[in-house]
Amino acid sequence: MILFTPVPPELTVEHTPEQMARLDRRFAQQGRWPADPTLLVQDSAALLNAHLIVRTRHGEWRGDPLAPAPSEGLTEVEWQAALTLDSTPTVHVSAAYLTALKSWTAGVVTVFTGPSAGTAPRVARVLNLSTFIDRLELEFLLEGGLSGVPVLRAHRLEPGGRLTLWRMENPMSVRSRLGQPRLDTGGLDAEPTPGIRVECNWAFSEQASTRKVPLFAV
Repeated sequence: MILFTPVPPELTVEHTPEQMARLDRRFAQQGRWPADPTLLVQDSAALLNAHLIVRTRHGEWRGDPLAPAPSEGLTEVEWQAALTLDSTPTVHVSAAYLTALKSWTAGVVTVFTGPSAGTAPRVARVLNLSTFIDRLELEFLLEGGLSGVPVLRAHRLEPGGRLTLWRMENPMSVRSRLGQPRLDTGGLDAEPTPGIRVECNWAFSEQASTRKVPLFAV
């Protein structure tokens, strides 16, 4: 059972997981949820701009759209697993394309910083694009050229509960911090500037495969 209270609070609606899945499809995949879905519930609350109370036989979890997400310090892999985004198709964008985020009226931007030598980038900031202050911070970040940001992720909900997920990687930032040259892949991972490519992860039992398919340049 899920209690759904939109912001500003005017009413509270009780939803089944099937009904909630029409707003956020992850509620139809509770079998894939982590043992502690605190971050997932908080993320869904931010995306839906609603207070959520999720009650199951395993416990109760609350999401507040105005509260900061407690994901600081997670690696990108840990962040994806906590939000069950590891099987969501990912659109890879160049830094120049991120100006399109200014048109998003709702969504979440996750900023990764680092890494230091031998470590992976970790979550430093989570910005809720439904709030003015976070939108302003994103604008300052983009105008500053994403200095010191090796990876930025952005996601939002579409009609029907489908998730749109973007990923920007700044190779220069990663190389400068790691002090390592980028591997030559023969141009297989190259993308136009600005440009987009999509990555889909399919997991079958204990095996997983990743395919990167160029889509189009804009």
